[in-house]
Amino acid sequence: MTVVRRATALPVLFVALVGLAGCGQSVDEGPAPQLAGTDTTLQVRPSFYGATLADGTGRTLYQFAGDSPGRPTCNDACAEVWKPYLANGEPRSADGNKNALDDDQIGTITRTDGRAQVTYAGHPLYYYAEDGAPGDPVRPTDIRGAGLNQFGGVWSAVSGSGAPVAPTSPVIAPL
Repeated sequence: MTVVRRATALPVLFVALVGLAGCGQSVDEGPAPQLAGTDTTLQVRPSFYGATLADGTGRTLYQFAGDSPGRPTCNDACAEVWKPYLANGEPRSADGNKNALDDDQIGTITRTDGRAQVTYAGHPLYYYAEDGAPGDPVRPTDIRGAGLNQFGGVWSAVSGSGAPVAPTSPVIAPL
């Protein structure tokens, strides 16, 4: 009997160790630029800064004062902190937001890596990595990037008209 117990204990131990190996914590890389298989939609939602632009799931979108019209300049290290909102299909207003947004102002621009980034009123749109990860509950306080002065310019949440919405004075944040 002892031999049988040892013979079955080894495979059970192996399966348990393999199972535990998959339980490690992963590194949080912030919000994904755009989840594959999801529509690219924009909506206006209430926040502490008034009505601000968000993706279809309610995640806050930002614009960068350092961008040139029609040309995103946030790349490399900047794009690790400020993730571009990438298009998956033709971007449009989310259902129920047709009157809050001007569909003619929604578009895309080609990034240096060839991917299409969503724009509103000509401004490329971004997520701020510190606002949380996809699937996290979205709260009005999840606008941590508004007013930050990083990567050569000030970052602002965006109003439904496309104008920047930010605190009255920029916040200098360490990189």
